[in-house]
Amino acid sequence: MPTSTRIHALLAKERALIFPGVYDALGAKLVERAGFPLTFISGYSVAATQLGLQLVVCPLTALYASAKAMQEMFGLIKSAGTTRSALERLLPFQQFHDTIGLDAYYDLDARYRPSETLEDD
Repeated sequence: MPTSTRIHALLAKERALIFPGVYDALGAKLVERAGFPLTFISGYSVAATQLGLQLVVCPLTALYASAKAMQEMFGLIKSAGTTRSALERLLPFQQFHDTIGLDAYYDLDARYRPSETLEDD
């Protein structure tokens, strides 16, 4: 059954789901064995792990702060057409790269990317 169909079936049955986020395959396997119907991985969970955090509880305050920052940046882009005037408010690429562990994403992408083969008719 496609994943989207399974999730829709779960939501139709439960209307609200509680499911933990993970940052690696081992965590996903533990969540599965604990009996949760699904899990998710996010950049934040991977980044928090890279920062040394073992358990992350994201308070709504962090979500509100993120939403405000995004709203301000989108407003700036809409009015100025660029982010150049706000560069001091942005993480430099290398710091962003290191914080969220982009190398791990690149490795996973390379590992699980379907091989591109051309078949002759």
